[in-house]
Amino acid sequence: MLRKIKRILKKKSFNYTKKFKTYSLAENFLNKRNSYFDKRYTKKFFGPEHVESVERFYAASIISALSNKKKLNILDIGGGNNPIFSYIKQSTGLSTYCTVLETKKFANMISKKVPQKFRKYVKYKSDISKIKKKFDIVCFISSIQYLKNYEKIILELKKYKPRFFIITRTFFHKKKENFVSIEHAVPGSLHPYIFFSFEKMKNLFNKNGYKLIFHNNYNFDIFTHDSVKQKTFSHKDLVFKRN
Repeated sequence: MLRKIKRILKKKSFNYTKKFKTYSLAENFLNKRNSYFDKRYTKKFFGPEHVESVERFYAASIISALSNKKKLNILDIGGGNNPIFSYIKQSTGLSTYCTVLETKKFANMISKKVPQKFRKYVKYKSDISKIKKKFDIVCFISSIQYLKNYEKIILELKKYKPRFFIITRTFFHKKKENFVSIEHAVPGSLHPYIFFSFEKMKNLFNKNGYKLIFHNNYNFDIFTHDSVKQKTFSHKDLVFKRN
C-alpha cells in the first residue's frame, strides 16, 4: 500500500499532497504511524565540527549568546542526530547543556554515538515525564509540525518554566485552522505534516503566558502543494518569551 502511495505522489512531483483536517486522518491515509525518521539520517552524531549554521538555527544561537547565564539549559524537541547544541557551539563557541527529546529507540542508539567530550553537555531522553530540571529555552527546530499532540506537549513543557520557546522552519498560513498534509520532500520518507495557523499558534502561547517577540517569513515559492496555492504558506521562525 505504501509503495503504491509513493508511486502516485512521485508522479505528481509535489513536495506536499492532500489536505486533511486532522493528523489522524493523514495517518490513516498512509496506513502507518509517525514515520518521519529515516534510517539513512540517523547513523552518525553531528557535532560542532560537522555542522554549518543556517537560518533555522540563528534564533537559538543569538539568544544563547545574549544570555548572561553561565549554565544555559536547553530542551531540544526532536533534535535528531544534529542537536541545537552543535550549532550554538559552532557559531558562538558556547557550550550549552542540551537535553534532546527523541523516541526511545533513537535516543538509545544515538547516545552511544555522542563523542565523550560532548557527553557532559548533550543528553538524549525519551520520556519527558522523567526530566526533572528546568530549562531556559525550549526549541522546536523544524520538528513541531510532526507532533500529533503538539498542544498537549507545549502545555506540559510549561512546568519547566522556560524563558523562551523557539519554533523554526515550520510552515504557517493566514487562515484560522491548521490542516495536515503528506510530506515527501525527503526521499524515501512519507509522513503527516501540520501546516499551522499563525493566529492559532500565537493565541496558544499568549493564553499560556508567552508573548511573540520575533517572527520572520521565508521560502514563499520554493515548496509546492498539490491543492494549496504556493504563496499562501511560508516557513516562519518564531520566538516566544515568558511574560
